[in-house]
Amino acid sequence: GQYAAIPTRITWKGQTYTAAFSCDTMVHPKYRRQGMFVTLADALYRLIAEESGVHMVWGFPNNRSLPGFVSRLGWKVMAQYPLRVAPLRPLRMLQPYCRCIPAHIQSPANVSVLRPFRIGLGLELHPVFNFGAETDVIWNRHKPFSRIIQIRDRRYLEWRYHEVPEFGYMVFVIRHHDCPAGYLVMRFLNLEGQYFGALMDIFPLPVIDNRITREILGFVRRFCHMNDAGFATFLLPEQFRNFLWRIGAITVPHRLTPRPWRLGCRFTSDSPIAFALPNDWHITYGDTDIL
Repeated sequence: GQYAAIPTRITWKGQTYTAAFSCDTMVHPKYRRQGMFVTLADALYRLIAEESGVHMVWGFPNNRSLPGFVSRLGWKVMAQYPLRVAPLRPLRMLQPYCRCIPAHIQSPANVSVLRPFRIGLGLELHPVFNFGAETDVIWNRHKPFSRIIQIRDRRYLEWRYHEVPEFGYMVFVIRHHDCPAGYLVMRFLNLEGQYFGALMDIFPLPVIDNRITREILGFVRRFCHMNDAGFATFLLPEQFRNFLWRIGAITVPHRLTPRPWRLGCRFTSDSPIAFALPNDWHITYGDTDIL
């Protein structure tokens, strides 16, 4: 069996914490139902606490691992985020359930050539191929006002997106009247017979104000449609659901959601984050290890 975790840097209310992101847990079929998962987890938690002083572990448990995390490992479910999609080609979305509709296969490599986009309200979105110094300017300007969030400085963003070019992440710097105001990251995927676009990350949120944020999210929807996606999907803090509703994003019923997005944490009782509320977290697809 294996239980792995990735060191992460999290900031909240001006303080920085080192945490461990729980991922890649597996047990060989011959050794299941023998307590292997819990034994591995206990060993890992003890190791990172003794050697690195890390007492906070977080991640997105799936249906299979959730009972063990909560009942035997002291995890708490902080929030469950609904799956939200903006249908762009509804018939194509039904294809996996209705074989009379021809399958549509698109390669993410066929995405339209990236170019600057002017989208009104003094906004321009510029494609970039590395995170420059202005990334740190954006982060340092907005981090005092952020909720619980992974530190999104240049070092992290380069590691998360540009150092895995095979994933095809597309990065846009958001400029407002020629001044850097934020960034967004997108990706196109083929998964389970569906070709779709995902907003991986956006920072800050909101960008400048509510009106400009809606305009930027509308651009994401249009860009996905332009590139022949069946739908666009978003994972954003719950307080921005009305922004997504305004651009045509709907909430997928829980029973139809292929994977629930539950944010879970394990921490000591004296940790300040123990008193956090679900809406205190800034979570996007980029914070997961799935997309």
